[in-house]
Order: sequence, then structure tokens, then C-alpha cells
Amino acid sequence: MVKLPLEREEEIEKLPENMHRALLLYKEEQEKDRQVALAMKGLKCPTFAQVQRIAELIAGQYVRECGMGRHLILVLEEDIGKAIGQALHHRLKEKCSVICIDGISCGSGDFY
Repeated sequence: MVKLPLEREEEIEKLPENMHRALLLYKEEQEKDRQVALAMKGLKCPTFAQVQRIAELIAGQYVRECGMGRHLILVLEEDIGKAIGQALHHRLKEKCSVICIDGISCGSGDFY
């Protein structure tokens, strides 16, 4: 589990940089073909445009970092999993499968 900061609007544009730094810590696990999940709190009530931008940034960075064919697992605290998951699926349907759940609080290094 890799925890990413995303609670405020200004953190949206920092997602690619934060994902890169966080996933570097788990590069060895990915090379062993182990799955890494991304966790974040999420915005309380994001707008449609914010959901789309979050999905665009996560999808682009995930493909750059992890390649195609891997599952993208996203765990959110806020109740926005379906919206983010659908936006991610729309962008990644040819590249990888998307698993997006909400209502779960976790931190970096957690195992489920």
C-alpha cells in the first residue's frame, strides 16, 4: 500500500510527482511482480472536472511507472471511489484493469 496526499484541491496537480516518489520505494516489489495499491484520502466533494483531472493524472503516471497489463488498485477514504474508478477505467480500459474502492482508511506499508 502506497499512501498519497490528496485532501486539498492544490494537491491534485502534484499527484504525478507524489506517485513517482512513492512508487520508487516499491520498485523492487513491482519487479518481483507483486501488486502495489495506491491509497489516498481524496477530496470531500470533488467537482466533475476535478474527478476527471485526478483520473487523467493517475492514469498517465501509473502507465509510465508500472507499464501496461498490471492492475491499478486505488483505495480511497472519501466516498468517491465509483466516480474516480469509472473515470480511470475510461482512460485505461485497453491498458490495465482498475479496482477502485472507497470507505477504507489505510497508510503506506499496510497490507490487506
